[in-house]
Amino acid sequence: MEKEGDLGRKLELASRLPGRKTFKDIISYYTIAFKVLGGKVEVARNSEVTPELIAEMEREDMMPDVFIVATGGSPFIPEVPGVKEKNVVTFVDVVADEAEVGDTVVVVGANIVGCEVALLLAYQGKKVTLVELPGFRAKSDIDGFDVEGNIWIFTKQELHQANISLVAAEKLDKITDESIAFVDSTGNSLSLDTETVVLSLGFTPLNELARYLTSKGKEVYLIGDANKPRKIKDSIYEGFVVVSRI
Repeated sequence: MEKEGDLGRKLELASRLPGRKTFKDIISYYTIAFKVLGGKVEVARNSEVTPELIAEMEREDMMPDVFIVATGGSPFIPEVPGVKEKNVVTFVDVVADEAEVGDTVVVVGANIVGCEVALLLAYQGKKVTLVELPGFRAKSDIDGFDVEGNIWIFTKQELHQANISLVAAEKLDKITDESIAFVDSTGNSLSLDTETVVLSLGFTPLNELARYLTSKGKEVYLIGDANKPRKIKDSIYEGFVVVSRI
């Protein structure tokens, strides 16, 4: 059961980032695989699993034996003053083209995703500053480990060619409608003027459904970002392992 109208919505969004077009191939692969399998896999689009739906399944004696929950994650929003200002958006908003972005932009979080978002905005003619924070340093991947050497060399060259400034900070302090402030490694305040702040600080697991089903005594397996935000290959592998065991 898929909440969205199309399968692989986040993969489609990821494919919009520079150098990520091949992510669409994953969607194509599974779409074809489901067709090959025929009626063995039924896909219900625009179908969100809710407590009300679970109750209806119980009344109709249609309750599944097992639930594999892959509800993903939502962009992490830090609790700092000004984070709800109108000029603050998430990297998902930007990639989905659902955010109004000014001519000057500060991207908070400089791991590989933050770098790619910064490049996307720079290619749109924006003046971009990319800010490193602990856990979101340049050269790091979404799982916290370093990206492959060649990938970082290429990305670093692209950042330089796009005139993207890279700034190191230790803590996000506050946001206003015209600026963003950080604390650097020496404890000093660092302020940057900007029209738009883009938060690129990873995902927070969305696992409320899994907790609800578990509380009802159902057999539940939590995979992917709903368990712990990581790479796509980790989610696919977890799904394979779970299905192999049940």
